[in-house]
Amino acid sequence: MTTTAPVTERDALVGENHISKTKWFILSLLSVLLGIVQTSPMAILVPESISKGLSDFQATIILVAWPFSSLIALIIQPLITQLDKRYFAQRVIACTGSAAFCLFYPGEMYPKLFIWCAVTSRLLAGCSLFLLKNDVVVIITEVLAGNVAKAASTWEVCYSTGQAIGAYTGAIIALHIGFTNTMFLAGLAFFVIGFAVQLLWDSNGEERVKKTTTREVYRLHFTSPLLVFGWSVNMTIGGCMVFVYGMLSYYYSEEYGVTLDRTSLVLGLGSVVYSAAAFLAGVINSKGEKLTLPGLVVGLIGAAVSLVFLGPSIPLKKGFPISVISFNTLLVFSALIQLNSITISAQSLTTITTTELAMSITMNVACVSYNVGAIIDPLLAAWFTDYLPERQVFALGTPVFVALAVTVILAFYMSADRGNIEQQDD
Repeated sequence: MTTTAPVTERDALVGENHISKTKWFILSLLSVLLGIVQTSPMAILVPESISKGLSDFQATIILVAWPFSSLIALIIQPLITQLDKRYFAQRVIACTGSAAFCLFYPGEMYPKLFIWCAVTSRLLAGCSLFLLKNDVVVIITEVLAGNVAKAASTWEVCYSTGQAIGAYTGAIIALHIGFTNTMFLAGLAFFVIGFAVQLLWDSNGEERVKKTTTREVYRLHFTSPLLVFGWSVNMTIGGCMVFVYGMLSYYYSEEYGVTLDRTSLVLGLGSVVYSAAAFLAGVINSKGEKLTLPGLVVGLIGAAVSLVFLGPSIPLKKGFPISVISFNTLLVFSALIQLNSITISAQSLTTITTTELAMSITMNVACVSYNVGAIIDPLLAAWFTDYLPERQVFALGTPVFVALAVTVILAFYMSADRGNIEQQDD
């Protein structure tokens, strides 16, 4: 007589793997949609604000409200992890973010209220999106059985792809249905994403996270490894990339006479390059965690070199193509930096807390520090542009990245947890 037990067990395993792959696909799609939702207003927000009679300074305030919202998320996120009914918080986040995008309707009806509606919308929508991003990455990590390198790679590739799509589709949709209706569609998409995340949330992981006190969760945001690999690294690359993106169109126009449509083509190509670089970096990282530190160091040194040639002191006829190549290499190294920063930070935390909480804290730190850098560094660089040509201002970041690379190496090998960070995947 034969038994069917082995066959039943095998079928159950196959079914479980199929469910995991389906969840991974859905989460990848949600990550892309979140990227689209975030960047869809970027190309149309400033022109719409100016058309309402706002000054350039007021339009800048509206833009800056988004990175400031990450500071609110930093405060709220640890509190949410301790809630008895996490699904309730996720519903509130979905509804708040969705409603925030719709705040442009009263601003459309009453132009004098536009700036207040816009700033409030950006603050609430930004905070909600940052909180939702954390949950998506945590679920991805659980689906991938705690493999933080693969989880970080999946998130970076899908999210950056969505950002590239959103930057263009937002403007195209707005041309057909208007700015306010475009924001409504973004809010509707956010609402759907939020409730989808709630359905995918694992309550078992939630119970494990609750074993850590709120005070301990806050403290884990500022451990020594995170101060170096998380805060310092992301603040530097965040400030650098935001300044480069902000100045590149003006620099190409003034230095080489390049039109805005050609610059947009360069930026669009850069988005594709970044996504491809993040994918390749994730594939390399999945081969072994010992590659994360070299990947981070290579990214930092590569960024330092790219900034030198981004504004090359050579004849103008050759300067533009070299600058374009340097911009794309900078994006490649930026992908290496951000992916490996997340991986090393999360790995350092998994030695002292759960994988779910480690990824949540790591993503919180990555988002907040990137946005803090996006606020501080461009202001400093803008001050330098009053005294130096733009091409030399770009190169000021070179010694900063080199010094950070040295600091990262020293911190890694001086860490008491380096043995845990260096171990390979089983």
